[in-house]
Amino acid sequence: MKTTGWKIRLAAAVLALGAAGAAQAATWTLGSGTGYWTNSANWSTAAVPGPADDVLFTNGTATVTLTADVTINSLNITNTFTGTLTFSTGVSAGLYVANDLYVKTNATLQCTYSSTNGNGTGRVITVGGNAVVNGTITADSLGFPDAQGPGAGANNAGGASHGGRGSRNVAPYGSLTQPTSLGSGGNSSAGGGAVMLVVSNSLTLNGSISARAAAGHDAGSGGSIWLIASNFAGVGSLNADGGNWSGTGSGAGGRIAVAVTNSTFSGSVTAAGGMKPADGSIASPARCGGRATCRRQET
Repeated sequence: MKTTGWKIRLAAAVLALGAAGAAQAATWTLGSGTGYWTNSANWSTAAVPGPADDVLFTNGTATVTLTADVTINSLNITNTFTGTLTFSTGVSAGLYVANDLYVKTNATLQCTYSSTNGNGTGRVITVGGNAVVNGTITADSLGFPDAQGPGAGANNAGGASHGGRGSRNVAPYGSLTQPTSLGSGGNSSAGGGAVMLVVSNSLTLNGSISARAAAGHDAGSGGSIWLIASNFAGVGSLNADGGNWSGTGSGAGGRIAVAVTNSTFSGSVTAAGGMKPADGSIASPARCGGRATCRRQET
């Protein structure tokens, strides 16, 4: 499913982040390998950034791991940084930016799951100013692991469900208007994760935000994307597709909800069920991943 020219109502976006003192620049200095945000040796200031800091990633290929809540003044991941910012899997942690967020071309912000209890929990990114995403925010294959979750496929019996029914025909789950659930794992592939992005002012998306499931013999279902902003623009993509199948069946699509006051967004929005990749078609209703839900709230 592809949707363009959305004009959507703001559901809610209240950000209360206090920045103590004058902002100062804190630049990531580890060029490669894996480093922790909480290690002061990885920062130009020799201190872990806090609410008053403007954080900058300029060069390198490092994987930067967040292990707890991060609250900063602004975040700029430039197009010369080709590494990845990620969250430690299974740990409750969010990203709170008091002013502007930039995820530029070549940059990746990865959203692992924080919990697999119930319908699962992904990540929340809260921005008090504007957000520009020309790079990638991804929760691809970062939902429930193989054969886990409310819509899981198991015992080689087909793809997982979420926003629609996977080929195993388990009932859909999660919220249409406030999607936060993880996608379920198929018998041989993980589901998509969950991303919630709350922006007080304008969100410009020329890159991608995705929560797709992995392909597999019996594929997982797509995850969740929930966007809240005052203004929404760009030509990028939102994708919560289910996984393609190579054996018994594909996974269902996930759920996408976008709530904004004004929109000129003309990109693509899809939460489709998976297909058989050999010929790009779905062989039969018994094996297809159900089309899922994309929710818009219009003014």
